[in-house]
Amino acid sequence: MGRGRLRDALRESIADGALVPGEAHEALASYDCAAAIVTTNCLDTLLDKACTRWRRVVVDADLSASGNTRDLIYLHGHRDFSDSWVMTRSQYEDFPRQKPVIASRVRQLLAQHPWLVVGFSMSDANFHAITRLLGNEMRGHQPLSLVLMTGPRPMPSVNTGELWASR
Repeated sequence: MGRGRLRDALRESIADGALVPGEAHEALASYDCAAAIVTTNCLDTLLDKACTRWRRVVVDADLSASGNTRDLIYLHGHRDFSDSWVMTRSQYEDFPRQKPVIASRVRQLLAQHPWLVVGFSMSDANFHAITRLLGNEMRGHQPLSLVLMTGPRPMPSVNTGELWASR
């Protein structure tokens, strides 16, 4: 299967046009204390639909606009821009060089604000690389965070377990 066919199959697997934001999406969008939302989901636009007044960030240039808006950062790309998708190991490794402004913005947000992580397995290589570097640089002085996961708890790798045990 070629890259184009794979992208089409992934898009078709989620009938995005029929999806409506739920209470959780609306709550995140209306939460006044949130500085930004960083999402690793690239296949639906539910947060776009809920966060209509937020600045959607998919590429570095999206952060160049000034104004008093909160950022909805698509760390792994956006459904409407398949060239922005981060899915392979090489793309994860190249992310800091391909999107240095987004990587810096996410690191700044994580250094300055408490995190609320929802429905995340804590095994995302890209997010792990950013948070590990940040933890090393801040030497444990970064804000506390809350992680909410549903379903069976995944077995963390040694590195992931060490990372989160130190928080």
